[in-house]
Amino acid sequence: MIYCALDLSSDGAIGTAHPADAAIVRAWIGEGHPLIARMRRDDDLNDRIAFGLPLPLQSGKKRIALTVTPSAVRTIESPPLLRDALGVLPQAWKPRIASLAEDLTPHADSVRAVGSLAWQFLTGEIYLHPKSDIDVILHISRLSQLRAALQILQDSDLSPGPRIDGEIVVRQGEAVAWRELLGSSRDILVKTLGGPRICLRDQWLSDFYERAT
Repeated sequence: MIYCALDLSSDGAIGTAHPADAAIVRAWIGEGHPLIARMRRDDDLNDRIAFGLPLPLQSGKKRIALTVTPSAVRTIESPPLLRDALGVLPQAWKPRIASLAEDLTPHADSVRAVGSLAWQFLTGEIYLHPKSDIDVILHISRLSQLRAALQILQDSDLSPGPRIDGEIVVRQGEAVAWRELLGSSRDILVKTLGGPRICLRDQWLSDFYERAT
């Protein structure tokens, strides 16, 4: 999951389903705000990069899917670290999320904020509300990290405050919701930028173990 800044000086850099959305995207980028990479759809042009723009609360939380010419991409960045985004949280949530970030950091290659928390931190616009989840991305490369991180996340459900959601991302770029890894279902949804697929949970964990050792 990456965020990009764009240079829209060239005509036709943005492709959207509705012309009005293109104007919204241009105004958004004009404010210096980023876009986020998304999974490709069947109707996305092969020579363009797929992006998404979730608008803030005051704009109705509309989600815009768009494509961009590769030459328009100016910078590419990872989502912000969870610990760096703590300052925009409601005061009542800060101690718990700060503690979670501190607990997870030794057990992951990185612990990053995504979703509403990341967008509010990156843009200064209002995305968080009292029923918001806090979404995190943990980059994991070792089985010991995975086991420890999943236990910490599972224990976090016992604490009052916002629900903690998010995904485990492994070196190959595959992302799996941490709750699915702890669930009872036989199958899990594995996401990549190339598209999602269904895997047997035990097989995915076995494959991860082989790749990580």
